[in-house]
Amino acid sequence: MRRRDGGRHRASADGARARAAVLDAEGGGQRPDLPQSRRGQHRLSVRQGAGGRAARRSDPDRRRQARAYPDRDGDGARRRQHDGRRGGRGTGTGRRRQEGDCGKLGDFAILHGGRARRPVGRPVLPSLPRIAAFVLLLLCQGLAAPAGAQALREEQGFLRARIDGRDVRLESLIVRPENATGRLPLALITHGKAASSLSMSDLRAVNYASVARDLARRGWLAAVVVRRGFGQSDGPFPSMPSCGKQDLTQRFASDIDDLEGALRVLRERPDVDPQRIIAIGESAGGATVMGLASRKPEGLRGVVNVAGGLNIEDCVEKGRDALVATVKRWQSAGSAPQLWIYARNDELFPPDLVDRMRTAALDGGGDVRFVALPEMKPRGHQIFRSAPARLVWLREMDASLRAWGGPTWAPATARAAYARLGLTTRADVFERYFSAPGEKAMAYSKASKSFRYWFGAETLATARENALRDCAKAAGDCVVVFENDQSLPLP
Repeated sequence: MRRRDGGRHRASADGARARAAVLDAEGGGQRPDLPQSRRGQHRLSVRQGAGGRAARRSDPDRRRQARAYPDRDGDGARRRQHDGRRGGRGTGTGRRRQEGDCGKLGDFAILHGGRARRPVGRPVLPSLPRIAAFVLLLLCQGLAAPAGAQALREEQGFLRARIDGRDVRLESLIVRPENATGRLPLALITHGKAASSLSMSDLRAVNYASVARDLARRGWLAAVVVRRGFGQSDGPFPSMPSCGKQDLTQRFASDIDDLEGALRVLRERPDVDPQRIIAIGESAGGATVMGLASRKPEGLRGVVNVAGGLNIEDCVEKGRDALVATVKRWQSAGSAPQLWIYARNDELFPPDLVDRMRTAALDGGGDVRFVALPEMKPRGHQIFRSAPARLVWLREMDASLRAWGGPTWAPATARAAYARLGLTTRADVFERYFSAPGEKAMAYSKASKSFRYWFGAETLATARENALRDCAKAAGDCVVVFENDQSLPLP
């Protein structure tokens, strides 16, 4: 692919949703953030700049999963396409370990820096040379992560919550910074609604690993919770309302109960700060976190609703009226502030419906900040885990996190890094790297004062390789200066 006026996003050769953002920081390159009219053109392969164009690439997973979650989420029909689904060096892995590979903590498999950790007391294998066995042990303990990479710890398992007077098992994925000490703020993440019972059982918490990792790198303990009736969580799935009786408050009650039950369990963790909590949901999960805010759980600082709502196919118009009424019913003074993010071409919740919902929320006393994304391809409802869409909405979320007193990257940190590299122009584009979804890396040329970055890759190694390659095409003397959010020393 030819370089074009300074900026571009690309897909990696292995089909990962990698994106490269390109900038001649001291030259005349165009900003890699497209105008609003063009940002929605990102697909699997996109050039950016003045006159940037989108080029779609085929993906067998897209076709195989196209029927799985048509009304759900940014993966929905693309459940297997999400960014970083298998983790990367120094970031944890999305795969459940094999029995006996590493230690366990309660119901969770513990994963460190993308490698399974063996119990410390495991003896050296007599069949291997002593030095080789020692090296293998270090690798398994996660001590060989690349310098500068921020290690994350992932726990796949189940939360045992008390809901409706009985014990309920909820599938979960917990991601946190490996080396963080003390209590961390909690980010509760929940999913949308699937189209069929078969699709619902196919959902996995690890499908949301990329979003959880983005939150963990910002300093949160991120917990993905699969509600009852989905994935490997207990059932049953709450029944959908009939066209004759549109009571969405009752329909969402059990979903909200699940999140409250999960919060009770997570608050008991010694590494969770129960007074600093946010909840993030997509599609039906976005509506669920709005409902959670209405119950005013202790410590809830804010909720992020991404393309939230509920689509009732048999009676769309009545369902939309009921959704508007329910959103208004959930609002009250003193509830946690809300960030709403919708794409202009959302096929389930179009702009006129979203406007009605927001007006109802404001009339009901809600504190709602609304962000309308430009048209996003291929479908506006699939923005939650789409790398190009996340490049936009993570930046908006960061602004709300700062307002709510939560951790995220600081503009002052970005400015300091910018000055360290000796750059003087295009600071806004440089800052965009910090909001970009992982896995990501930035390469820099001191001679030409230019940088390239690659984001949304499946692995950190892929992001690093492509950032260096693109930088070398323009300058030839490039070094990696950032891996995800970690700054590396200059040579």
